[in-house]
Amino acid sequence: MTVAQIVMRLIETERGLDRAIAAPRVHRQWLPDEIRNEPGLPEVTSRSLEGHELRLEGSIGRANCIELDPTDRSVRAVADVARYGGKAGAY
Repeated sequence: MTVAQIVMRLIETERGLDRAIAAPRVHRQWLPDEIRNEPGLPEVTSRSLEGHELRLEGSIGRANCIELDPTDRSVRAVADVARYGGKAGAY
């Protein structure tokens, strides 16, 4: 789900990779029947999930990513520092 949410944000909302990685995430759990969400979920999203059992989770997934600029073929790494810290490198 982490990768899917980041890709969706990149394509549909045209956010930069930094913002797509930093945005709050959700995870739909089957057993137990609940939706886990990170702090900072937008109010519109929270309202759309009314009727479901929501469980606040400290962190969902890790996503250290590399993007390729299609224009000049340069690479850039972005670390998911809000979740577990860390660094990312591209070369």
